[in-house]
Amino acid sequence: MILQLITDRRRLAGRDAPWPDQRRCLLTQARFAVDAGIDLIQLRESDVDAGLLYELAVELVAMAAGSRTRLVVNDRLDIALAAGADGVHLREDSVGAEAVRRVVPPGFLIGRSVHTAGDAAYLGRTVDYLIAGTVWPTASKPPSHPLLGAAGLAALV
Repeated sequence: MILQLITDRRRLAGRDAPWPDQRRCLLTQARFAVDAGIDLIQLRESDVDAGLLYELAVELVAMAAGSRTRLVVNDRLDIALAAGADGVHLREDSVGAEAVRRVVPPGFLIGRSVHTAGDAAYLGRTVDYLIAGTVWPTASKPPSHPLLGAAGLAALV
């Protein structure tokens, strides 16, 4: 099992909080996670522009340096590579892991989100880890987003 923190700065600081407050909350939570020895931090801030996302990734890479914690960037291979992150987490509908493997250094982590047992069996062949989602309702997904539930998660596993 891999213990992973998936970032969501808006849930920490509030959706209407200014960027500096959101950034500070995200970095504080990440510091606690690194200090606790978490395996992975997934930088998942899909609505942040590329420049700010890169800056966050660089800060998180520096924060995790020398610890057991590794950083992956959600679905932005360009930023993961430029920032020196440990890997990338691909959405289920993203580019294939085989294509990513051809352009990344050895040891670079590739993860993927999956939503069905069939997808896990097919997509899981070429990645280092899978994340099953979404199991329960969450503020980070719209209410209409399909849910796995406990039975769906059990089938996927």
